Amino acid sequence: MNKGMKIPKYQLFIHPLDLSEIRKDIWIDDSVPAKLTINEKKFDIDIAYRGSHIRDFRKNHFKYRFINRVRIER
Repeated sequence: MNKGMKIPKYQLFIHPLDLSEIRKDIWIDDSVPAKLTINEKKFDIDIAYRGSHIRDFRKNHFKYRFINRVRIER
């Protein structure tokens, strides 16, 4: 591994009201708006639960979609 490479920092923010909405019924595929920050660069995204049988698990998987086309550089 290159010693000069830094591990990217990812942060996800879902507004508490949107988080409540998505948690009301985990079986609905509707997405909610969110913010994804990658190394301090912010992106508007839509986020929803992913998969079917895994939605009952304690740790959930999500699918997301960038609102605008973006290029993420490493």
